[in-house]
Amino acid sequence: MPRHGATLSVIAQVKCCDLTAMAMYQRLMRREKLAGTWQIILRHNAVEIKGRGQNEL
Repeated sequence: MPRHGATLSVIAQVKCCDLTAMAMYQRLMRREKLAGTWQIILRHNAVEIKGRGQNEL
């Protein structure tokens, strides 16, 4: 349970830090609809963040 909570807190921190990045992402989605490319990038970043969070525990 603590590990799950820690992962959620890491995700929350990332969301707070990356608000500008998310805004840019949404603008790009509206303009160019690069859904596939952005999903791959975001998935890669999410895996990296999860790995970091688990290593810190």
